[in-house]
Amino acid sequence: MANPTVEKLKSFGLRFADKAAVALTAVLCLVFVFLALNKETIETTPDELNRIAQSAQQNINQPQDEKTILERIEQDGMDLKESFGAAIAAREKTKVDVRQFSLARSFVKAEPGAGLIRDSVKDQLLAPYDLVATAGRGGIPFAARDSAGNLLPPDPEEQKRQLSGMYGMMGEGSGMYGGMMGAGGTAKKNVRQEQLTKRQEQVASAREKAAIAGGVTVPAEEEEESTSMLVDFKTEVRGQRWVAIVGLLNNKQFRERYARALKISEDSPESHPDYKRIEMERQAFNPVTGDWSDWTLVDPEELERRSADIAFEEEKTFEMTPDAVRLPPIVDFLPYLVSGYWSGVHHGQLIPPEKLRELFAEEEDQGANNMAMMGMMGMGSSMMGMEGMEGMMSGSRGMMGSGMMGSGMMGSDMDEMAMMGMGMGMGMGMGRAAGTGPEYMTDEEIIMVRGLDYTVQPDTTYRYRLRVVVANPNYNRDDVAHGVDNTSREFAGPWSEPTEAVKVPADVSIYVMNPARGSAYSEDTVSFDVVAWNPDTGALAVSNFPTAPGQFVGHPKSVLVPEEGEDEPKNQLIPFQSRELVVDTVGSQRPVQNLSAGGRPLTGTFEIPAVVTVLRPDGTIALHSQAVDATDDQLAFMKESYNLSISPELNKKARGNNMGMMGMMSGMMGGMPGS
Repeated sequence: MANPTVEKLKSFGLRFADKAAVALTAVLCLVFVFLALNKETIETTPDELNRIAQSAQQNINQPQDEKTILERIEQDGMDLKESFGAAIAAREKTKVDVRQFSLARSFVKAEPGAGLIRDSVKDQLLAPYDLVATAGRGGIPFAARDSAGNLLPPDPEEQKRQLSGMYGMMGEGSGMYGGMMGAGGTAKKNVRQEQLTKRQEQVASAREKAAIAGGVTVPAEEEEESTSMLVDFKTEVRGQRWVAIVGLLNNKQFRERYARALKISEDSPESHPDYKRIEMERQAFNPVTGDWSDWTLVDPEELERRSADIAFEEEKTFEMTPDAVRLPPIVDFLPYLVSGYWSGVHHGQLIPPEKLRELFAEEEDQGANNMAMMGMMGMGSSMMGMEGMEGMMSGSRGMMGSGMMGSGMMGSDMDEMAMMGMGMGMGMGMGRAAGTGPEYMTDEEIIMVRGLDYTVQPDTTYRYRLRVVVANPNYNRDDVAHGVDNTSREFAGPWSEPTEAVKVPADVSIYVMNPARGSAYSEDTVSFDVVAWNPDTGALAVSNFPTAPGQFVGHPKSVLVPEEGEDEPKNQLIPFQSRELVVDTVGSQRPVQNLSAGGRPLTGTFEIPAVVTVLRPDGTIALHSQAVDATDDQLAFMKESYNLSISPELNKKARGNNMGMMGMMSGMMGGMPGS
């Protein structure tokens, strides 16, 4: 039972506790007000503040007696007569560099309103567009190395033979070392010599700067010796496959986005993106499952390794597009081809109209323009378009072991222009002074990107996508908005749309052309064109083989092939065997029946297009159709390449016209893969 007293207190508290609290608060408020009113007012007049400040100043400036100071020091425990000097001497031995303790960044940050705060450009990057992928094959000269990785010296006897050949073709009085290129000569750059020269220039520049800083007069440079010499390393030709991907990039829109993000004018050099490189990803098609693989990055280190020892690159005049639309970081250079031809390496939308008109002019008007149109395709071993003359290489960098002509045809002025290479001479603001913009920039609205994938496998279908990598303009800067990345050195842009599928041909490829005719005719026999490519030298050969069910397509056969250093092709036994077995065929010549004209029956035959089933070496079944194979652009290009390589007269008269036009169409419409 509850206590009555407790119940009464509970009832009283519930009824009057809040009223008691309010009353107590009011009483305390009145007490505090009363006490405040009775306190004396603090005097804080300006005169009083001035008096206090003067008193403090006098205390600071008051002279201190020396004895008083010494007594105070001794009171603190220091013996000035014995230990003071030793302590000072000990501290002298320990010197501290205050720069070790300096702050990497100031504590002061730019505040909004104090200046323009930069935004990030990471989300402003653009992807390349209008991509075209083209497969190709050819022979490329490489610098030869021994097992230890050292460059092999050139063969002296081979050099003498080459030099003798040059004099024989040009004549001793032709001005070989006097700056005369010779009509139709295509200059090439010795990449390794260019790199060596660049390094020597850097070392010389550093030495001169050090001399000036030390107050020493810089000695005058010695007169540059003639660069007419043979290459100082042995070269060897190797077969190389590739896929070339070209596309467009909107440089104008890039600059506009940069200017908005960085709060600068579009006319400022800083609005130019600092393009660093392009990155490529690819997918491979599985013909068994019909699926594409996952996207895989093309290893840039592997690409660098495979291209590091390329001995020569195509001359700058080989390019069909203006210099200003090709920035070296995002346009891969083109190696010089001993055999084979470049195709699809120039974007048709960027070729000047006058050059297009020149390429597509009437045949009779193209005779004088042969050399201008040779720039679309690489030069073969005996295909320079001038009788008795082979390819020349720029910069007087000498001759290759393959028997091609040395480069002593160019004078010092031409050599200097060639040595500018891809990193210089790009026009439109290239090589600006530090702090005014990136090293490579251009005012062109649309520029080209070009990547070369040397890691492709034969008989494989790929598709590609590209992206551009740029330097971070806000790297290590403080005047950026909150959250802006200023620690990353580079940014990668978005990936482009995938290219159309591109197939790298097998080393031995077969194409159904038509039902067999003539002496090879039988009801189930079909005619195949077989293309054989030598991966050791890059040479190409094409031949025709009638084949019936139960037979393998192709067999070793002696055909004409180009011989390096020779004007005339030679017969060689080429392994055309494809190891593909014909299982069944459809298509033949059929007589015309039950048809008449004017009441008279028609006689003759008509052709049913061939369709062939073959068993491949991997056990899969493949279907070949005349309607597809006989009209294949890739086959047409390879056959034309082969015909030019074995026909000296055709090479001399029509190489520039025919191959230039074929390559032009490939670059503009995504056409034909290379040989």
